[in-house]
Amino acid sequence: MEGMNMQNMDAKSCEEMMKGMSVQQANKGAQATRHEAIGTVKSVDPAAGTVTLAHGPIKSLNWPSMTMGFAVKN
Repeated sequence: MEGMNMQNMDAKSCEEMMKGMSVQQANKGAQATRHEAIGTVKSVDPAAGTVTLAHGPIKSLNWPSMTMGFAVKN
């Protein structure tokens, strides 16, 4: 199964996706629950301050495999 491509996903889009989570799942995040997946760094863009990661399913969040871009500080 191919993952969901989230390479250009911004915070607003991610918030919309997470609206489907149950209150219990959302509260787990607030309680510093650890979520694990295996991933691969696909690209690093120092000029833009971003890194793109492809990860496998995250069962504790009910997320499929996907590729996501993240902003980094340093």
